[in-house]
Order: sequence, then structure tokens, then C-alpha cells
Amino acid sequence: MAGPNENPLPEEEVEISPAEAVKFAREASLRSEALLERLSGQFSQHAREQAQKIDKQTEEIKVLQSQLHAKSAPKKSDRITNPEIKKQMIGLEKVQHAVSQAKNAFENHLDGSSPLSHLSEDQIASLREQCDEGEQVILERMQYLEDCESEGVEVANEMLRLREEASKDPAEISLAARAKKVLAEKRKAEDTATKSSKEQKVSHPPQGRNSYFGRSRSPSPAPQWFHPPPPIILPSPVPAAPLPSPVPSPVYQSQYFPTNRTPSPAPNCPPPASTFSAPVPRAPGPPLSSGLSFFFLKIFGFYFVSATDESLHKLADLTDAAEFEGFKDSGSRSSASDSTPPKKEPWLRHRLRQRVQFWESFVKSSFVMGILLTGYMLPWISAPPSEPHRQPNHPSAFEHADFVSDAIKTLRATGTILPVSDPPFLVSPLGVVPKAENKLRLILDLRFLNQFLQVPKFRYESLKMIPELCQPHDFLFTIDLKAGYHHIDIFEPHWKYLGFQWQGQYFVFTQLPFGLAPACYVFTMVMRQLTMSWRERGYRLVHYIDDFFFACRGSAEFARVQASVLADLAAAGLVVSVDKCQLKCSYVVKFLGFVVDTLFGQFRLTALQKSKLSSAIQQCLRSPHSVPAKTVARVTGLITSLSLVTGPISGLFSRFLHRALATRSSWYSKVSLNSPAVNELRFWSTQLSLFANRDIWRRHSLIRVLYYDAGGHGWGGHLRIGSAEHEAHGAWKPHEQHGSTSSTWRELTGLLRLLQAFKPLLSDCTVIARGDALNVFTMLSKGGSAKEHLQSICLELFSFCASARIELRPEWLPREENARADYLSKVRDFDDFGLSPATFAFVVQQFGPFTVDRFASEHNAKLPRFDAFYWCPGAAAANTFTQDWSPPERNYCFPPPSLVAPTIRHARACRARMALVVLGWRSAPWWPLLSGSVASGRGFAPFVRGQLYFPKGREVLVPGRASRDRFFGKGVPISDVFVLDCDFSIEVRAFSFSPFL
Repeated sequence: MAGPNENPLPEEEVEISPAEAVKFAREASLRSEALLERLSGQFSQHAREQAQKIDKQTEEIKVLQSQLHAKSAPKKSDRITNPEIKKQMIGLEKVQHAVSQAKNAFENHLDGSSPLSHLSEDQIASLREQCDEGEQVILERMQYLEDCESEGVEVANEMLRLREEASKDPAEISLAARAKKVLAEKRKAEDTATKSSKEQKVSHPPQGRNSYFGRSRSPSPAPQWFHPPPPIILPSPVPAAPLPSPVPSPVYQSQYFPTNRTPSPAPNCPPPASTFSAPVPRAPGPPLSSGLSFFFLKIFGFYFVSATDESLHKLADLTDAAEFEGFKDSGSRSSASDSTPPKKEPWLRHRLRQRVQFWESFVKSSFVMGILLTGYMLPWISAPPSEPHRQPNHPSAFEHADFVSDAIKTLRATGTILPVSDPPFLVSPLGVVPKAENKLRLILDLRFLNQFLQVPKFRYESLKMIPELCQPHDFLFTIDLKAGYHHIDIFEPHWKYLGFQWQGQYFVFTQLPFGLAPACYVFTMVMRQLTMSWRERGYRLVHYIDDFFFACRGSAEFARVQASVLADLAAAGLVVSVDKCQLKCSYVVKFLGFVVDTLFGQFRLTALQKSKLSSAIQQCLRSPHSVPAKTVARVTGLITSLSLVTGPISGLFSRFLHRALATRSSWYSKVSLNSPAVNELRFWSTQLSLFANRDIWRRHSLIRVLYYDAGGHGWGGHLRIGSAEHEAHGAWKPHEQHGSTSSTWRELTGLLRLLQAFKPLLSDCTVIARGDALNVFTMLSKGGSAKEHLQSICLELFSFCASARIELRPEWLPREENARADYLSKVRDFDDFGLSPATFAFVVQQFGPFTVDRFASEHNAKLPRFDAFYWCPGAAAANTFTQDWSPPERNYCFPPPSLVAPTIRHARACRARMALVVLGWRSAPWWPLLSGSVASGRGFAPFVRGQLYFPKGREVLVPGRASRDRFFGKGVPISDVFVLDCDFSIEVRAFSFSPFL
């Protein structure tokens, strides 16, 4: 570049030929045309977008104007003067407005932000049609109410009838005139009939509340008051009651006390005032329409018939309890089900194999995938039977020959069995066993084959998980699979071991049969793959073989979870037994023989359970000195099966029956019942109704810890309440002192007298009774003693606790805290593995510091202060769930997997801050308690502030003293590990609308 004082160099001129000039001019012209075309296209596109935007805004303005006009326009209810009719008209206007809003939502349902964006065009069209039907019904109802206001009830009813019969001729006279004319003719005929027969007086009842739905044509004198027709049940959202703070409790434990009171709702959850004031029968007329009712469930989360009414009717039908007598169903359900024609049986052979692509998307077990692809291979202990074996059928098969023939016909129709011409290698006997509800089940007696098979051990899920998974007022539904075992294919070369014979024809089972020892294990392992995927999505459920129990917090979650589960079952190829499923929105379901009720928060006995026990007891009482042993065994078995609800009294009041049963010479002999055994039968016959329900969640809010002991000359104990210490002491009578009575009797009697002394302080409380007598702990835990003098004291204890509303929870305490007693020396804690020192130091760095280790022992404690399961040297407390975890405590918690759910519950009750260490067992029942919402299906719950993840295979866990030879010799579980920073002090709970209407 030239400087400021320098002359620039002259530019060199370039000569351009005419041809090149023409070329440059043409190129410039083309570039100009392209630029103009591009600008024109952009202007056109912008104009179209602006036009579309203006059109959309115009439509929105029209909608707003119509809404504004609808709000400003006079309502029909404003013209009504009768207060009862006006109340119903206002309700109908609200429903009409809701339907109108729903129809507006259909217009932009494809918008990603719309809640209906996941629905197809056909579904939207169906819903729109249902809305139109509902709107038409609402308009007809409004017209009827207007007629009632202007013309009176009788004329309105007649107009309603004539409107249905009216022709389409527009020249026809008005309905009001016709109705008045018809009524006048009827009254004239009535007067004539009355005059001709004065002695016979004909009375016509006035139109009642069923006039609209009943549409009676009988005239009646004009009443002096107004009796309106029954109103349509309208959806009126009521805020859900806040969830109760659960009582700290580590173990599934609840009260078992007699009660004959009217059931009360779940803890801290008052029922709607309109629900329990008096027994309310079912709605006298049909709902608006079944489609419209379902639409409101899907869109607004409400039924026209409330879930509360449905729950009360189910309680009446299932339990046959006196307090629900007013809600009994008229029997329409059973008659409807009986009239249903039989359906074609589904083909089950290779059914899951044909859906293997669906299973491959989530199954992680090679064992399960092998079953799905090739069938289940019988697991021989060493080798299969070496010689053929044939057995004849049991007598029970011939006693129910028609049932067996029908069952075999059904099995052939489903592909479960296959007829063969030659005798199979093993021919096992057929038998028939009773099922619930007086039904029968065909079994193949495979006891000979079972002795050659390995039977793995595993743990069933049970109803005991429900208190930890459910919350008051949860919606419930159950799913039952049809012929669950028969979905599992058998490895074809092993068919020959599953043969049987009936009426000269040989068959082999191609599907998993009832009677095979590993059948429960195999089917449960396959189904757990499904439950694992559901729990990963946050679904709360209990799974027992082919039965599934689901709990949902609100109506929206209920609809979403149920639809997803049914879709997964269909995609998996599993056949659902629709008759046994309970899919209606309800707080009450029957599951595993018991009634689960989240409305009142109780487990209940079914009417069938009570009638079975009553029938068996009456058979024993007819001739108590000569009773078949099988009948007594049936009574004791039924009593034991009720223990979930009845609790320890199942053992307390069946000891003498068990003792009488032990005197049998064979199962076909007879036994004699003595007076105490007969008294136990009479107790169950007369008192069972008092123990027919039990609270799901413990109602006690106070926990007292009582220490007791008994010596040769007296008894004593102390009770600690806060910082106050209460002491009690008493002396034995001469015949009660050492040498005259056993130490066990003195321990039991001393505990009873100590409870009586502290009754004012212990009533309506949970009492943890800690003593050093191991035999007393066993008797109180399992329900009584075989010795009469000890059994009588146990009964006294039970009666006193029942009258004082005390829940007694015995615990054993070693005599000296620094000495290991014999009992503890025999206990092996296989869950005593923990985090390695380096891993724990990293956790402290991220989430610490901590003040107490809540689950530890003297050899694996991570902190100087720790709580242990049993008393041990250095422990600050035993049973950490009796301690207060609330701030300023900073809790470090690595609970055994079985105590993860109680840990979360206790931490929530204490509003605690803790670091929770859990194994990555996503199929565990407690996993949904940690996961996020069902809608998202991922992440952790809101109370989790932070997380650390350690994949399996790294040196994260170290074995404890008792677990070194466990877990395939590794001493620790082969699993990934999560460390969660949980803070329940800032937990915010979201509630759905209450289903009460």
C-alpha cells in the first residue's frame, strides 16, 4: 500500500472484446433473474404463512367469541324458578360445557402438546361420536326439565312418552296440547270407573323419582309438591385427601383385635360425607351411555357411577358382612355372565414361541429364552428313568369321569395334550382335586417322575407386600391368566415322560402340566421377566404365579397402567381369563383368596372362606367323639390359612385340635375331640366375625419399648417414655415362687402383670416387649404353647391386649449386651456384606458427613455410632426402626434387600436425610418406590437429590463374616449398586383428583 505522500501507480487498462462483453452481460442478466425468482418465492411463502396464521387467529377469535357468547348468553337455569329443578339444570349445564370443551380438544388433537396426540383418527372419531350421543341425551334431559317447570310433572312425563312415539310429520299438533288431551281422557275414564264401582277404590300412586327412567303411563292427581326424577351423577372433582404419614415400622406387622364396629376409612383419610350417611342403592336408571362414561374416565378421570359405590357393592358381594348389607347386588352380574355363550378355546402350543420377538426385547435370562425357543427341558438329578413305568388312574378320576372327559376335550382343543397310538415311556395316573368356589382341577400325578427331577428353591411374592406398596385410596385391579402353566412348551423329546391314559386312549402333555414339581418355579421365572419390565416403568404390583395385583394412585394412572399391562400380555401371547380379572376402577379387589380394601384400609375374609370353615366345624360338632381325621385336618388347615387376617389367634385357638389330630392312626381313621378341642371349634363358630378384617396399615402412632424380667420371688420391669423412666415391681405368691412353677410360666405371667400395671400408659399403643426368655419370644410370635398351663397364660395375654387395644410385638434381648447368647451364635446373617472402605470414603466425600450407620454390626460398622438388628457389643440401639431418624441426623443406610421398602417408609415418616445404598435389582418389588413417575417410566423419585452408580464387576462390595461362602462363592451379590442421596424433608407429593363424586 502507498504511503500518504506517495503517488499511486497508474492502473493497467484491460481490453474486453465485444463477444466477452455480451457474455458477461448475459451472465449478469441470468443472475438477476435467479435472484428475483428466489425473492419472489420467499415473498410468496411468507404471504402464505401470514395468511395461514391470520386464518388460525381468526378461528381462535371465533371460538373465543362463541365461548364468550355462551357465557354471556342467558342460561336455561336462569329461567327456572323451582329450586330442585334448577339444581339439576345447573348440573346438566356443567356437563354440557365439559362435553363442549372435549369436542374443541378434538380439533387440534394432532398437536404434540395435546393430551390426545397419542390417539388415532379412528379413536378420535369414536370419541367425537360418543360426545355427540352424550350431548343429545343432555339436551333431551334439559327439555324434560323445562317441561316439568312449565307444564308440571305429569304433563312432562306424558310429553316424554309422546315424543318417543311422535311421527315425523311437522304439521302434527304440539306435544303439550296432545299430552294435556291424553291426560284429560285418562282422568275422565278414571272418574267413570270410580263412579261405577264406589266400593272398589282405585288408587294411583303419585309419580316418584323413577318417573323419568321408568316412564310410567299411569296417571295420578297433580301433587302439591315437586318430585323430580333422579339426577344424573355428575363429575365434581374433590381434592384428594393428603396421604397419611406412615408409622415407623421395619417389619410387616399389624394389629389383630376383635371388632364389630362399622368400618372406618383408611387412616387420616375421611370419606365423603355423601357416601356413608346411609346405604345407597345402585342408580335406578341407566347411565347416559356406556361409551360416554368411558370417555369421561379417559379424559377427565371420573365415572358416572363412582368407584366408591362399586367398592361398597364388591364388599357386600365378597364378604357378606352385615355392615354392607344395604349395598348387596341384585344379582344382575351373575345372570349376565351365565347368559354369555361359551368362547372358543385358544391354541396354546408354541403360542409364546410365535411371539418371541416381543420377549427378546426385554428378557435378559438365557434360561427363560431357552424355554421360549425350544421348550422346557426336564432337569434330571443324574439321569432319567431307565425303564418304562405305568400306573392306573386314581379313584377320584373315575368319581368325576364326566369332568375328566370334558377337561381332556378342552386340553386337546388348546393343544396342551396330544393323543398317541403307542404307550408313552411313563404313564402317570390322573386325579381330580377341589379348587376354590367348589370347582375341580385335573392333575397329573407325577410323583414317580418328580423323584428324578431337581426342584430349585425360590420365594413367592405374597399379600404381605401390599402394606409397603399400596397407599390409602389407591385404585386396584387384578389380572388372572387362563391355564397359565399350559403356555409353557415342553421340550419335545421329553413328551414321553408326561403320558397318561383315559378310556383306552394314550396321551402325552406337550405343555407344562399341573403336578410337575418344578412347574411353579419355571412359570414364575418366565413371568418375572414381564414383572421386571413393569417395575422398571414404575408400576406397583404383586405377582403370584399367574395372578397379578396392581395399585394405582389416580384414575389417569389406573387407565394408563391397565392399558399398558393388557397390551403387553397380548403381545406376549398370554391368554387372560377375563371372567376372573377385576378390571373396574375400584378400591376393593379379591386377591389370593382375601379381600384387599384400600377405601377402609383393611384386609378382609371372604364369605366363601367363612362358609367353608363354618361347614367343616359343623361336621365336627355333629359327633365330636368320632370325627374323620381328614375333616379335623380340613378345619385346622382352614384356620391356618386365615392367619393373614386373624393373626396369632390361628395358633392360639387351634392347639387342642392339632393335638387331637396327632392321635390318628391313619388319614382314614377317626379321632375323638376332647372338651378343649370342642371349645376351640365353638370359638371359631361364634367369634370368627369379630376377626374377619384387619388393618392394612397400623393405626397406632405411638411405640413403647417395655423391658421385662421375672425371678424366683418376684417380677419387674421398666418403661421408658421420652426422658421419663417408669418402673414396676411385684412379688410372687407362695405357690408361684421358684420350685412351684416353671421359669417360662413366671416370664409369661410377669409380662402380663407388667402390662396390667402400665395399662394407662400403653393403651392404644404398639408395645415392643423385650425380654431374655427365648421360649417366651417363640410362643408369643407363633401363637401359643402345646402345654395347657402356658397356653392359658397366652390366652390371657391375648384377651388383655385386645381389650386395651395394645399391639404386642415381642423381641428377644440377650442378658448381657457384650455377650453372645446361644441363640445369636446359631443365627447367620447372610446380608452382612457392605461397601468397601474406598467406596465408602468416596460416598462420604460426595454425600457426607454421616452421624450414624443404621444397618450394621460390630464387625462391619462404617461409623463409631451404629444400630444393629440384634443387640451386639458397641451397638447404640437394636431395631433401628424404633429410632428417630429426623434431622439433624445424617443417616447412612445399607439395608438388606428385604428391608428396603420399610426403610423408605420409616425415612418418610421421620422426614429424614439419608444416603441409601441399594442393589440394582430392578425386578424387586421395592424398585417402583424409588423410580420416577409411571408417565415417564424412568429416573428416580423426587426425594432423590443425587445418585452414584457403580457397575457390577468392580470391587465395590466386600463380604461379611457369614456371607463369604454365599453368592456362588464370591461372598457378595453379582449386581450393580446405586447410592442415593435422599431428602424427605423437602419431598413434595402430587395428588390426583379423588374419585369420590
